[in-house]
Amino acid sequence: MRDEDLYRYREHKRDKRSSQRGMDLIADIKQIYANYKTEIIVASVRNPTHVADAAKIGADIVTCPFAVIEQLIKHPLTDIGAQRFLEDYEKIPK
Repeated sequence: MRDEDLYRYREHKRDKRSSQRGMDLIADIKQIYANYKTEIIVASVRNPTHVADAAKIGADIVTCPFAVIEQLIKHPLTDIGAQRFLEDYEKIPK
């Protein structure tokens, strides 16, 4: 598929399904390019859910702001677990 054909496909999809989630479009592109030697890049991702969705779909590369990466590694339960670990560690006789 030529670049111009992909562009037309994307524009057609956008017009036809304007309410479609962007990740659905990525899934369509992944399916189209499954038989070609290429990489799928998901650009300008704005939240951790879309990063996870892109990974599930099989995107090769995701670009996102650093703040999104921070959100990926920060989770309230992880913070609670780390705090409890440190508190328990302080209780160990030295």
